[in-house]
Amino acid sequence: MKLKIFLFLLALCGLLSTARGQRSPIRRPAYSFAFSGCFSPRLVQTQGDSTTVAFVVRNSYVYSLSSRSRLTTPDGRHFPLRHLRVYRRHRDGRPIAPCEAVADEQVELWADAEGKELRDSVVMVFDALPRQTRTFDFEENYAEPEGLKNSFNVYGIRLDGKAYPARKHPKPAYSTAPLPELHPAWQTARLRIRLEGDLPESVPVVLPSFFFWGGDLLGCHKDYRVQPGRDRRECVVEIDCCEPLTAQVSMLDVSFVPLLVPGAELTASIDLGALVRRREAKQDGPMEECVRFEGEYADLSAVMTFYIDKVNKRQLLMDLVEQVAKTRELPSVAAYRASVYATLESWRRDIEADTRLTPRQKEFLHLYAEDCYVNGVLLYRSNMKQLQQICRADAMDEEALDRELSVEDRRPDPHFADLRLFADPQSLRALIVYPTRTDWYDYLRLNRAASGRLFDWARGKQEALAAMDSIDKLHVRSEAELAALSPNYAPALREANERLKETLAEVERAKGKSVCEVPEVKGGQSLLQAIVDLYKGRAVVVDIWDTWCGPCRQAMKAMRPLKEEMKHEEVAFVYICDESSPLSDWARMLPELGGFHYRLTPEQRGQLQLASGGIPHYFVFNKEGELTFDVLGYNPQLPEAIREEIQKILHP
Repeated sequence: MKLKIFLFLLALCGLLSTARGQRSPIRRPAYSFAFSGCFSPRLVQTQGDSTTVAFVVRNSYVYSLSSRSRLTTPDGRHFPLRHLRVYRRHRDGRPIAPCEAVADEQVELWADAEGKELRDSVVMVFDALPRQTRTFDFEENYAEPEGLKNSFNVYGIRLDGKAYPARKHPKPAYSTAPLPELHPAWQTARLRIRLEGDLPESVPVVLPSFFFWGGDLLGCHKDYRVQPGRDRRECVVEIDCCEPLTAQVSMLDVSFVPLLVPGAELTASIDLGALVRRREAKQDGPMEECVRFEGEYADLSAVMTFYIDKVNKRQLLMDLVEQVAKTRELPSVAAYRASVYATLESWRRDIEADTRLTPRQKEFLHLYAEDCYVNGVLLYRSNMKQLQQICRADAMDEEALDRELSVEDRRPDPHFADLRLFADPQSLRALIVYPTRTDWYDYLRLNRAASGRLFDWARGKQEALAAMDSIDKLHVRSEAELAALSPNYAPALREANERLKETLAEVERAKGKSVCEVPEVKGGQSLLQAIVDLYKGRAVVVDIWDTWCGPCRQAMKAMRPLKEEMKHEEVAFVYICDESSPLSDWARMLPELGGFHYRLTPEQRGQLQLASGGIPHYFVFNKEGELTFDVLGYNPQLPEAIREEIQKILHP
């Protein structure tokens, strides 16, 4: 009887709640997937004429919340943002005053100076969702694909308190064949990427981004092609290459490392539900359930993605850092090699002991580990410099170091015969791990193994790399020099050589117009002041930048309206970068930027006498050449701040 009364009262409460337009709050609602792992829903509640959604933000840098944020139902209706509040806390747990905004304001928040991860709570209030709504999406309403990639969009947020069911995947059937004998030749490698899980119809097609790591890229055309697949859940990436290559692929907040082989096709399936479950459980381990591979090289792509963090070049240096931190002394060449080989032996034991690996995966990892070892052997001098900086060990006398290197570092490696990597000099099987770009040619010569098919390939690759380095240093190569190189790499080198010729010609044409001669520095004057003095009588805006700097380029885009507004005013826009900016990239940007450009050597860069070496760095000088404005770093308010400063100078 008591139970019946309780159930009746519970039902009555539900009816009263419905009458008031309220719905019970859904805590930690399930969702199908999100663009970013930094933003997760924690509570949803509809009350009266509004729906409140609370999120948690896990972030270590700056992030923003769009004023155009909205909720979208499966039938395409949108419910705009009314108000948001961000609750922040110090690392010690003390609350920070909340940040509030209405829907026509953009909220931008920064992490602390130490870059520690933030745990902010965001409460957003929208127009009320209809009562019949079962799922909805949170969207920041970006129109451009680039903005969409960086958004906090969350799809398929459930309002029934239930979870999305986990998919069951069969155990992958990996190849049992030995590693193949490779024959370098230009063919197309294909990567098919497929999304699996609850994908709402409202989700736009999102393309993957590629970061080619470790490779020299002479053996591939990095201008890859992306085409739609069999349906909207799939895309196909095609890359022309003559050797295997690896690339870190990022898509929907997941990254994986496929091994792409000329003439082969690989499929990578991303399980959206598994990705969300892993993220919500705050797991940091392998992602085997989130990304699965199919194809001839699926097994090798799996170990590249899930295992390679245990076997890598950086570990060699970290082991040495730990050793030097204890002894406070830099190791000799012999001790260094012994330490690197000890790490290789440790890797070998771990690989053999891992029962999850197939024989072919073990064979691949052994070759990969040995390639990392060879790379470490060849990097003694540069690693010593890093060790001095990291551990502040007593610097070895340069002359003593050179004497030891002239004898010891050019001796054969006593462990050369133990390596499977070069066991068969007539086989190119080892190229399957070459994307790490180790100088095998130098190592084989060091160990007097200067013959065989593998050595001939290594020599051809090294000659081509040397030619490309020469072109990168702005030395045009003759047709005869290019014709003498391996035919596999000559086309890429010719293309780079022709680009260099065009770039040099473009810079030559721009001299005296937008490209300016660096003035001499007199007395104790800084080079920055010497440059500014050339434009006395005008307000001068100086931008210290480099082509590879993302915030620099973002700021330039934001400054375009200001430059257009000031084009008839007495204002000089001066751009200063250094030789770390590739000449071709710099020259290509000149016509778009306009203004006056200076490209400095490292020595000239020091003569600027800046208090900070950070970029971007902005200055404004008045008509007398006096500094009135100095800001390091870009923020969205920068263009308006510079506009106000210019107006003060031109219209005092």
